[in-house]
Amino acid sequence: MHERLSSISSLLDSGDRLDVLNDQAVELIGDIAGGQLTFAAVRHPLGFIYAPLLRAGSTALRLHIWLSGATRPELTTSPIHDHTWQLTSYVVCGRLENCLVEIHDSTTPTHRVFEISGAGGADSLRPTARLVEFRVAATQAVQAGDRYTIEAGRFHFTEVPEDCTAATIVLASRKASVPERSLGPLRVPEHEMTREVCPPTELAAAATVVSGLLGQSVR
Repeated sequence: MHERLSSISSLLDSGDRLDVLNDQAVELIGDIAGGQLTFAAVRHPLGFIYAPLLRAGSTALRLHIWLSGATRPELTTSPIHDHTWQLTSYVVCGRLENCLVEIHDSTTPTHRVFEISGAGGADSLRPTARLVEFRVAATQAVQAGDRYTIEAGRFHFTEVPEDCTAATIVLASRKASVPERSLGPLRVPEHEMTREVCPPTELAAAATVVSGLLGQSVR
């Protein structure tokens, strides 16, 4: 399994053979659907199933699945956030929009910057003194077969239509050891958000939905 996941990571990083990457990603999702592979997944607060697949030094390979019609959690801040990782994603199934955001300090702010630090299955969100406004600078529409990159430190948010199931394989490369950030309301105090465990049966069921949309039979 490690060899296959390392191959997916290399193909995703280089972007040279997306056809081979797609075949390996589809096979991987099929094996998760059939129960041949299991991973310790969680339900991410941003509304998708998050399955860490492989960790190697400062890089990590992940699977994200958004299910059509699934209940999306109510956020305590906003979906706008940045990463200390550079994220390179390949869309295996469905479609989404990656919305790039620019922020600037303001005397008439709409949002406060929060710092995020994680420990185990919980994220601590701490309000900072920085008050800002934002604008959507660009929207990148991607669909199955596309590869795209989000640079570390770039504010963004992802939109997946509620009637759409989408799955991405993500290669994350750590670029900085500082707290990640999100934009939130002006007067929300420090608090925690818990990432609920996604049982193996739920991950397999989600992978089965994806495999079905890809025309694959589950073994």
